[in-house]
Amino acid sequence: MTIKSVLLGASALATAATIGLTPLATANAATTAEPTIVSVNTTFHSDNKGLTIYTDPNGSQNSGKQLPTTISDWRVTREAKDANGQVIAYDLGNGQWVKAADVTQNQGTSNQTTNNNITVKDVSLTVNSNYKNVQVYSDSATTQPTDKLSTVFNLWKVFRVAYDSNGKAVAYQVGLTSWVKATDVTVN
Repeated sequence: MTIKSVLLGASALATAATIGLTPLATANAATTAEPTIVSVNTTFHSDNKGLTIYTDPNGSQNSGKQLPTTISDWRVTREAKDANGQVIAYDLGNGQWVKAADVTQNQGTSNQTTNNNITVKDVSLTVNSNYKNVQVYSDSATTQPTDKLSTVFNLWKVFRVAYDSNGKAVAYQVGLTSWVKATDVTVN
């Protein structure tokens, strides 16, 4: 009886293929939608966790790398959304994806107050260094000098602005952990 049902099953599958029917497992695989990728201007907070970095927006191809635990806030360049419009992954640039379920997202208008009575707001603007060798700092309070801006370029994309307690801009974030004093550049 077992051999007969195996042969009958194989015969049914061959007949289905001959008349153009697709087995259910194949049909489901063929109709699974790829995520929709959209450009965004936002950040997320990793809580200084070494989250896994993936090479695809589905989060199925582990890159073998993790986020450094010394950095907590990350700029997001793109989001991957499922068929229901739910964000499933964030792209940190160059196809480095992290799963949305692993992070806390900050919207483009999020505020964050630091210990130095500095409020940081997400923005999208450009500053001009006038080709000067402007000092770069690793913190929004501009107390930790790290490097200098290149004199080859004069326009710099700003992701966040740090404001003092009076609401005056004191620093602009031009890189992941790169801040410049507001007095050293001009806003375009």
